[in-house]
Amino acid sequence: MRNIPTYFILNCLLFTVSYALGQVSSTKILVIYSYDATFHIYQKSEKALYDVFPQSDNIIDIEFLDSKRYPNRQLNTSTYERIRIKQKEHRNYDIVIACNDNAFEFCLEHQATLFPEIPIVFWGVNDLEKAFEQDQNEWVTGIAENISLEKTLPLIQKLHPGRNNLQVITDSTTTAIADLKVFEKTISLFPNLNYEILNVSNYTREEYRRKIQQIPSNQIIFLLASYRLKDDYLSFDQIAKMLSTNSNSPIYYAYDIGDGGGYIAGTAISYYEQMYSACLIAKQILSGTTLQSIRVRSDVSSNSIIDYNLVKKFHLNPELIPESAIVLNDPNRKIEISKPEFYEISSIVAGVFVVLSLAIFFINLKRKKEKRYRVFAENYLNIFNENHSMMLLIDTKSQVIKNANKAAAKFYGYSQPQLKGLHFSELCQLPQIDLDAFFTQSEKQNSHFEQKHLLKNGQLKDVEIHSGKINIDKSIYIYAIVHDISKRIKAEQELIDAKRRAEESDRLKSSFLANMSHEIRTPMNSILGFSSLLEVDDIELSTRKEYIRHINNSGEHLLTLINDIIDLSKIEANQLKIYKTNCKINFLMDDLQIMIKRQLERAGKDVQMKLSKGIKNNSFNIKTDEVRLKQILINLLSNAIKFTESGDIEFGYKYREDSVLQFFVKDSGIGIHPDKQKDIFSAFKQVEEYSSRTYGGNGLGLSITKSLVEKLGGHIWVMSEPGQGSRFYFTIPAENNQLEL
Repeated sequence: MRNIPTYFILNCLLFTVSYALGQVSSTKILVIYSYDATFHIYQKSEKALYDVFPQSDNIIDIEFLDSKRYPNRQLNTSTYERIRIKQKEHRNYDIVIACNDNAFEFCLEHQATLFPEIPIVFWGVNDLEKAFEQDQNEWVTGIAENISLEKTLPLIQKLHPGRNNLQVITDSTTTAIADLKVFEKTISLFPNLNYEILNVSNYTREEYRRKIQQIPSNQIIFLLASYRLKDDYLSFDQIAKMLSTNSNSPIYYAYDIGDGGGYIAGTAISYYEQMYSACLIAKQILSGTTLQSIRVRSDVSSNSIIDYNLVKKFHLNPELIPESAIVLNDPNRKIEISKPEFYEISSIVAGVFVVLSLAIFFINLKRKKEKRYRVFAENYLNIFNENHSMMLLIDTKSQVIKNANKAAAKFYGYSQPQLKGLHFSELCQLPQIDLDAFFTQSEKQNSHFEQKHLLKNGQLKDVEIHSGKINIDKSIYIYAIVHDISKRIKAEQELIDAKRRAEESDRLKSSFLANMSHEIRTPMNSILGFSSLLEVDDIELSTRKEYIRHINNSGEHLLTLINDIIDLSKIEANQLKIYKTNCKINFLMDDLQIMIKRQLERAGKDVQMKLSKGIKNNSFNIKTDEVRLKQILINLLSNAIKFTESGDIEFGYKYREDSVLQFFVKDSGIGIHPDKQKDIFSAFKQVEEYSSRTYGGNGLGLSITKSLVEKLGGHIWVMSEPGQGSRFYFTIPAENNQLEL
């Protein structure tokens, strides 16, 4: 018994899970014609299409660009939309066949948007240069059309000795432009022939008729194309009638002439054969042949086709007609068959037909059966390979990955061949004992695991695995469907962190409210207590003044608390306004120095005060909010006084080269531990917990200070060590045009 491929068995398993996906779909083919359905090229090539791709076995869509009547590609947009809708609402095409130059250019123009990674086969393309360029395009191949003027031009010279003037008629259609290039290249090989170009797209129907009438009868008309006039479109038959009724000159055509067309000769072209050859190439590709192995080729029509009646009409010598030429209306080449011979030949043909029909029937029966199995296997291989989920097939004994789909290769960062040879332990970051348990459990029943997997770039990812057992060629394998859950794990952790932060914020606010109640009650009790003492009549004047001083101090403390709470609420509601005016910095710093010295005297602390000015000129000023700048410095200086029992306090500013003022407040106080420095600018937090705090305060000052600094366009930071004092810095930007010295 032959070995069954691994992917086939795997896909059979998937088939049992979802039977509906097992229906074999027909090959879907898109055929695009450059012209319309009435044009002779379509009529002569349609049969070849259905001979190679029967409608019973295939889905065939045909689109017409009608580029003869609409050379400016007016219908291309609607054709594009129809194809896009068909591919959106149904599945994509398996292959595209482009017929002639305009359809070929349409496919190249929209290859990236309409036909990505869809094979394109062309035929009837006259632009040879562009056609052979497609050997560099990994998704395009086909057949270029060579009109073989090397045979038609010598025929003209042979049949018309003494005539060497050609009137070449062409138009502005894509095919005509390509044919004209071929003509101009070929005519250079015949120096005795002179020619003039008549582009009919520059003339109306009536102007064209007059132009034809003006052609001398001793000139030979050579027709490339005249479908597109300036104001009209001519059909194939109308072109022949226009030329034959308005000119007495002999007419030659670059292509096949047709019965009674009025053309003496042309080149025999079989559109059936060209379409048939293109369809055979398409069939090769659908059977698995790579496009790179099929080179673009040129089908050269080697035979001329001549109308004998017109040869006689123009008094040409029939003996000059080449032996290889196809002669229409030749009286010497008619075949006569007697009735007995006819019946005998018919019987033989009928017998051969019956034998061939039976042979074809049994061959097709066999091919259809093989095709069903092949398509069945290919469809389920695609389900595995193209699935968006990462899928692995692992040998249970060796624990080596035997197969992996595209999604798995992309996720882990390896190519598919590299991933197929890896040991599972190179991905799964588990001890070997846990790996063995994973395989054991997966063999017993379908299982679910969460693991950490290592990517090629060294990154660890959290993954979820659904695994189970599968038997292939009497060997046991584990299939693993892998999902990346890193974002989910991260989101869960962020949710936990957010909950923790919310609880911490709630705790801090509760602590803050408890602290505020204490901070507010203390000055209120002082105010009420000393106010009641003032009611006594016989209090000495000095004692009364001392009571009033306590009331004033408590009132100022209470006012500070209220202002801080108001500022904080304004900041959180984004209602705090900044009013910038010209501010003389040195005067502001002098006023602060005097105020701080008084506070130190009242506090009775042995602390030295020092002021450092970056600019000595007292007229130096900047544009800022003077009130808020003063509030920032007072908050920082008040903290310095609070936490410094002895030593010195220094404050000031310097003017940096980047037009920024950098202020500082330094003290020799208790300092701040590095772990606490990140919290001091947060609302409701202080260096000490409220229950053990010895220095007082509401925990809002530095938070408000930070917000004010940022409102003024700067930033603030601190440098400190416990027992070594603290240094607070903040900046205020100042543009050059705002500085006046």
